[in-house]
Amino acid sequence: MEASSLLTQEIDVDPTVTFSDTNQRYNWFRANRYKAIRALFIFSLLTGSNGLQWITFAPIALQLQGYYNISSIAINWLSQVYMASYIIFILPCTWLSEKDNLKATLTYGSLLNAIGAWLRYAGCNRNMFWLLMMGQAVSASAQSFTLGYPAKLAAIWFPIKQRAAATAIGVFANQLGSAIGFILSPISVPATDNQEQLYNNFAALLLAQACACMLIAILVLAVFPQEPDIERGRPSANIDTIHYGSTQPDTGDVILPKSGSSELHNSDVILPNSKSTEPGINDAILPKSEVNAMNEGRGKTAQDSINTLIKDRKSFKNSVKRLILDRNFMLLLFAYGIITGSYYAISTLLDEIILPEIPHQEVSVGIMGFILIISGLVGAFLVGFWLDWTRRYKGTTVFFYVCSVLSAAGFTLAVHFKQLQLLFFICGVFGFFATAILPVGFEFAAEMTYPISEGLSSGLLNCSAQVFGISLISIMDKILNNPSNILKANCVLTGLLAFGAILSCLIKLERRRETIESNIL
Repeated sequence: MEASSLLTQEIDVDPTVTFSDTNQRYNWFRANRYKAIRALFIFSLLTGSNGLQWITFAPIALQLQGYYNISSIAINWLSQVYMASYIIFILPCTWLSEKDNLKATLTYGSLLNAIGAWLRYAGCNRNMFWLLMMGQAVSASAQSFTLGYPAKLAAIWFPIKQRAAATAIGVFANQLGSAIGFILSPISVPATDNQEQLYNNFAALLLAQACACMLIAILVLAVFPQEPDIERGRPSANIDTIHYGSTQPDTGDVILPKSGSSELHNSDVILPNSKSTEPGINDAILPKSEVNAMNEGRGKTAQDSINTLIKDRKSFKNSVKRLILDRNFMLLLFAYGIITGSYYAISTLLDEIILPEIPHQEVSVGIMGFILIISGLVGAFLVGFWLDWTRRYKGTTVFFYVCSVLSAAGFTLAVHFKQLQLLFFICGVFGFFATAILPVGFEFAAEMTYPISEGLSSGLLNCSAQVFGISLISIMDKILNNPSNILKANCVLTGLLAFGAILSCLIKLERRRETIESNIL
């Protein structure tokens, strides 16, 4: 049977039967709202603790360099190992998480997070730097199971009008952990020439972190709620056949609607989805346009095309392929990587950029780093509510990108003309807009790539950020070896951000998730 005939075949169904009941879905979210809050809270603790472990050593790098008698490059790799680890493990970890549910995924992450924390504590002796690095690498691998999952958690546990805010809170928690680390480490391990005192302070800091990570792992195992078997509003992974000529929907069918409404019509095509006795909150609508697009000019039967579509939704490999071949997603991937990688570079190299131009301001540089992160937390938190209210993903991305470019240009000029007080303000502005891109990017990707897993799209965005982060840190570090090149390094960074802003303008927003879920809600 050809596609055109299948999509217009008559099926005798009761037109009063609705695909999904809005009140039923509302009641489900209302009944599970405390589970949703609990899930978000525990996830925030987990990702926040991982962010704290990432930044622990950066504020006390000089003390540790002398304590372990190692080079600054080795100390810097305690931070960069997080970026390198994410690039290596993101696809295998995402594949594993797609086979298991969200709780299992976070369990893997929490256990690695706790094991890494205890290895770090075991490596606090002066001759055990290798063990400290090993523990940091294990903790770094844990972020592959946490960093890209705020959008997925939000999609499972929160209604559509609350998802952007929930995603922002998940991102907010990771950044908050980093901000706490910036303050906690220098307070816990103050500069001292007494090596025994330094060891005691350092060991106490790592022991406290290890105990906290262990408690969080227990919370994930014992308290984190088990999500439903099927994510609401998403085609089930069990779709594998097509029924023709059915007289009514049964076994929880997926409907390919003629009109896009939630009611069944005689020309709708019915696919078996689950084993429920009637359409319910776990059912999903696949838009007719997707099937038409797959059939157009290919000479395939409708069954072949729909089976291909279903196979793509089920297969991890095909999902990755579809993302790579998606022009709009690739534009977002590079734009997101550039701005987030630039944020990583400025955060890591802040002292190397400012101190040669404005010497003896170590404390001020530390405060600037803190402002950079805290202002970003505010931006990430507020933008979630803005997106829930407006749904303006592209406009928000472009606006925040342009503001980031302008603030980077201001940063370049302020450093060149040695305007210390102005730098505090500019760091706050750059942090606000650059960090807020994180939840915007996650939700933007989830919207345009639906129904591909939010964990996969977010994971690839984060992978791009790590690649650009490592590359920019390495390139700028080499440029900054000559203090006279500070202006050149900042101009390179600003120019790259301007290129990223152009890429963001070229993205075409496809509201796939909103279009499909509007038929359900």
